[in-house]
Amino acid sequence: MKNNSQSPSFRYPGGKAKQSLTICSYAPQAGGTFADVFCGLGNVFWAATSSLCFQSWWLNDIRTCGFFHAIARVGNTVKVPDRSTTKMFYDYYKNECFAEYGDSHRDEATVLAPYLTRNGGGYAACGASRIGGGPGAIAYARSLCGAHRIMHRINPRVTDWDYEKVFEHLGPNDFAFIDPPYLGANVGTYSAVI
Repeated sequence: MKNNSQSPSFRYPGGKAKQSLTICSYAPQAGGTFADVFCGLGNVFWAATSSLCFQSWWLNDIRTCGFFHAIARVGNTVKVPDRSTTKMFYDYYKNECFAEYGDSHRDEATVLAPYLTRNGGGYAACGASRIGGGPGAIAYARSLCGAHRIMHRINPRVTDWDYEKVFEHLGPNDFAFIDPPYLGANVGTYSAVI
């Protein structure tokens, strides 16, 4: 397994950032396509790209595929606010970026949602992150820049397909990491909208 000293990570309900290296150690070390079928915000994917050797990469999630497209576009340029002003920035992005400006700031609001919202659950599902909780501005900006570099280095396929359609497109040398939503669980901030 390749070295994975500092993979990007993003808060998200059910996120696997702390378990990502252990999970990757159980995957084949090489293959055709590595597909993260219910990728969330990609915490296993980010670790896998620096620890496994696959020919191609695939991110799929019906709720979060826009996050990866936004990271590829603005992940290296978005300004991450200081944690002490999180409530103000949360209100700004939730109310003004999405309502008044429409799509002109959508990418910035999308990549900042895990930082600005409680447990990374998204604007529609929960309120602002508490001051002092989660990563600081510098650490989050580092994760965004690292994720942006990975997106451009490996150019993964990003889809919002039903999981069965993903399975239909995988072959015998491909690997699918599957971490579906938890059946019958009350996951609180997790909703159909990020």
